[in-house]
Amino acid sequence: MEQEKKTYKKKKNKGTKNRTIAIELFKQWEKLQRNGDAPVIAEKLGVSTPTIQKALAYGCVHQQVIIDGINNFFADRLQSERDEAARLKSLTATQES
Repeated sequence: MEQEKKTYKKKKNKGTKNRTIAIELFKQWEKLQRNGDAPVIAEKLGVSTPTIQKALAYGCVHQQVIIDGINNFFADRLQSERDEAARLKSLTATQES
């Protein structure tokens, strides 16, 4: 009986994704992040979705433009939600009067 030699593919070392932003900023992004944010941010910034996913998941960002873009996206969304909440609050206050 002939003995067969089994060969196995070696796993590629993909390396670790080191956080390149401050931990405070990373935690803030985690709190503000929602499903579906990455494609929207990527489209606004003109970068690939995996780049934004890596930034949001690991805090691994190498360009200040992307960091600023993500911060601006979350700041704009927070501001629009505050405006909407104030509008709804004033709307319900006028209906009660």
